Amino acid sequence: MSLSEPQATYRKANKWQYLKALNYAQVAQTWDVQFYKADLGIRSRFDQVKLSEVIKQRKVKIKKEAYQYDIPLVDRIPFESGSIVLRDPPETNTDLWQANKNDLILSQPQFHKGGVAVNTLADKIVCTTNYRVYGIDAKVVAPTYLWLYLRSEAMQQILQALSTGSVRAQFPLRLLPSQTLVLPPLAQQKEIVKAYESSITKAEELGTKAEEYTQQLSEYPKQALGQDWKKPELRKQGKHLQILNFAKTKDWSLAQVEKPVLTSKYDLVELKELIKLKSGKALSNQDLTTGLYPVYGANGQKGNYGKFTHEGERLIIGRVGAQCGNTHLVTGKYWVDNNAFVADKLSEKISWQYLKITLDLLDLNQLKTGTGQPSINQKTILGQLISVPPLNIQEEIVQEVERLRQTSEQLQQKSKDLREQALTDFEKAVFN
Repeated sequence: MSLSEPQATYRKANKWQYLKALNYAQVAQTWDVQFYKADLGIRSRFDQVKLSEVIKQRKVKIKKEAYQYDIPLVDRIPFESGSIVLRDPPETNTDLWQANKNDLILSQPQFHKGGVAVNTLADKIVCTTNYRVYGIDAKVVAPTYLWLYLRSEAMQQILQALSTGSVRAQFPLRLLPSQTLVLPPLAQQKEIVKAYESSITKAEELGTKAEEYTQQLSEYPKQALGQDWKKPELRKQGKHLQILNFAKTKDWSLAQVEKPVLTSKYDLVELKELIKLKSGKALSNQDLTTGLYPVYGANGQKGNYGKFTHEGERLIIGRVGAQCGNTHLVTGKYWVDNNAFVADKLSEKISWQYLKITLDLLDLNQLKTGTGQPSINQKTILGQLISVPPLNIQEEIVQEVERLRQTSEQLQQKSKDLREQALTDFEKAVFN
């Protein structure tokens, strides 16, 4: 029975008071009445077959004690890409399934969200028993076509409609063989896949260019400022003794003596001479509303509130949490909570935009302390050195950084749009 038949049966049954005409074998698969009401039918000009005609579960099990780490091990299948990420190192304490080249691998708990991939990486790979492996009849269906089909929006809607479980819903894989597959002639499948892969190749090229601009974004400020980190010069005296500059030795630990120091072609100034920091004001999450003013916390904006604590342009630095040290340039009226620092300028030698660039360059997050709830303190931040060129040089750096950032974001968006269009074109070619 195709997925459109239960709906037709439902409409027919509704002529009476009770749903007497429903196929109870089908009802046994899902008790959700909305499923029968919904328009979930697969429509296409091509032939339709059951998946059981083109796939068969492969049950080659490798016991955990027999696994010698000599076969690549699947770590995960991200929903976004549907590609296999291997575990490094390939360690496990569970039994494994073996998958051959071009086998279909499904994530049992996440299949209905797109957790499906084809093994194109090696002649043999293994996965934990949280996955299922299916051999594909490549004489009838192209593996990549089947992969795209299972990840299509139309198929994902069906899989999600059939998923069960209130807390962590998942698709019952026992129903997989009975699902419908639209099956164009093999040659036409390959043409559809070729068109898709052509678009994806272009998207990947754009993504590579975006990464190049992102790399420039991190390297350019250092080059413009002539910044570098160098180990302190130690004058050797004899075989073992090294003469230190005692006036510049603030910490007698060996780690501090050998710690690299920042150099620049411009003046280096401690942040405490340029800004002062103050923690924000506590505000419970229960008080967050849809008010007029944004509320900023440890990781940026977290909601809105009907009152504000600050007004005007400032820099906010995350104070606690795994991402502490992140920076956000804000303006207008806003509330800053006590999980973040608010910076106020003490000098006009530096612009807010340039300050954000230099703090991001320092990567303040590496200065955090603590494990359970990492944090960063004012003294540590204010003790950091930054390059302070003339304001006109700062503005040049700000403008170039902004140009690089915008170019990278535009290329990333174009790459994303092209990937989405490739999927849309696939569905147009397969479904009516």
